[in-house]
Amino acid sequence: MTKFGLLAFLLIAIVAFSIQGKMKAEFNKVIPFKKEIPIEFLSFSLVYKGNVRIPLDIESQTKSSYIIFEKFEVIPSKGSKIDVQWSSGLGEIGPSVFEVDSITYWLELKTSEVVGNKSGVMQDDELVVLRK
Repeated sequence: MTKFGLLAFLLIAIVAFSIQGKMKAEFNKVIPFKKEIPIEFLSFSLVYKGNVRIPLDIESQTKSSYIIFEKFEVIPSKGSKIDVQWSSGLGEIGPSVFEVDSITYWLELKTSEVVGNKSGVMQDDELVVLRK
């Protein structure tokens, strides 16, 4: 393939991806995500729906505290959608667990075993889906 042919192929692929508006993804990889843009896996799509702040009622604190829940939808190729929420909560950060077609998956944000569970490596708009 000539340089021009390769360039034309890449340009067509980029345009097709932009028109489709979907992100293709692999398991066990750090993946960027955006609100309402489906991330396509082999047997399901994952869609970030936004976050919700839940206030904590702690009398000893003078200002309001919140737990932030990141909300996702899992849309299986077969079956009903699954709502998944992730939060760092008040302590140790861990995965949100969900199941599609009898296979367990972990949704990880902020850190992952893929990056050695180190904090500060993943960006706020990145996630990892592990197949367990």
